[in-house]
Amino acid sequence: MRWGILGTGGVAYAMADALAQVDGAHVVAVGSRAPVRARHFSSHHSVRHWYGTYEELVADADVDVVYVA
Repeated sequence: MRWGILGTGGVAYAMADALAQVDGAHVVAVGSRAPVRARHFSSHHSVRHWYGTYEELVADADVDVVYVA
């Protein structure tokens, strides 16, 4: 299951850490209203795609499920 995370606060970091422990779960995208935060989150969690808007993440065809943090 390919996950996208909307938001880059503490709960988003905790969710990404938790998903890293789940077999078959992969965080593939992160979205934030602040592009610099999305880029930092992406780098910290080795997430392939980061977006500066929520709409861009939701439109990503590589995302199966979106977690709203």
